Amino acid sequence: MKFIERLQNEKKNLTGNIVMYEDASKFIKVYERSAFMFVLTFKPMEALVYNNKEYGGPYVMMGFPKNSISSYINHSDFTYSKKEEDNLLVHTLIRKNPTDFPEEKYNEWKNKAIEANLQKQENKQGKNEVQSSVTTQDSIQETPDNTPNNGTDYKIKAVIGDIMSQQLSNYTPMQALNYLNSLQERIKNEGLSD
Repeated sequence: MKFIERLQNEKKNLTGNIVMYEDASKFIKVYERSAFMFVLTFKPMEALVYNNKEYGGPYVMMGFPKNSISSYINHSDFTYSKKEEDNLLVHTLIRKNPTDFPEEKYNEWKNKAIEANLQKQENKQGKNEVQSSVTTQDSIQETPDNTPNNGTDYKIKAVIGDIMSQQLSNYTPMQALNYLNSLQERIKNEGLSD
């Protein structure tokens, strides 16, 4: 199952089911409406926000270690199913008594997650302004007249600057994995993977 299909399936998830994906990383990932229902049903967790052009904007995701799934699958309001699709285990908690999906509350929750993410980025950007200006200055000096590399050196230095500014030792394993995923997406989107 392609990543974009997971997000598109969540747009259709209007029954309150919780769909969780386990890939090779051995983490369980929960997206969009399923993430919201997870928070409502089990416990508050921080939702991470990412942008995906193909999806059409931001999406929310949460994750937790695989070994903790057993504490969620026996909930009295759900029936549990598990299937494998394209090297991906899909765990589904099917609501025994489906109700109308609380779309308004979901949108409010997602918007708050997006706002919190933007605030974190603004705070991080403020802390890194000096470093960014040094990186920009360095790249200008190394690429006189901004010739043949089309700004690639600057993009690479910006990615390296972002990596160096992170306090990865303070990240949970899931946060570190999500950060790596966002770096991969950034590298791909900026054309640095060729």
